Amino acid sequence: MKAFPNTPDDLIKDLDVMFPEPAIGPQDSMADIQYEAGQRSVIQFIKQWRAHPAQSPTPPRRGKGRPTK
Repeated sequence: MKAFPNTPDDLIKDLDVMFPEPAIGPQDSMADIQYEAGQRSVIQFIKQWRAHPAQSPTPPRRGKGRPTK
């Protein structure tokens, strides 16, 4: 394994290579698809954050949830 990247841009490039867009096939289980999509989602979030540092990106909300008392 190579040394830890020296710059944030190098880190993002390395992560982009380590966790590419998933190639989904019929043999893949739903759990595997979701796991790989989650990894990729983090990479996309970091790339967006790095591209627009003044705008603090927030992860997409998953819904309102159920009402509480």
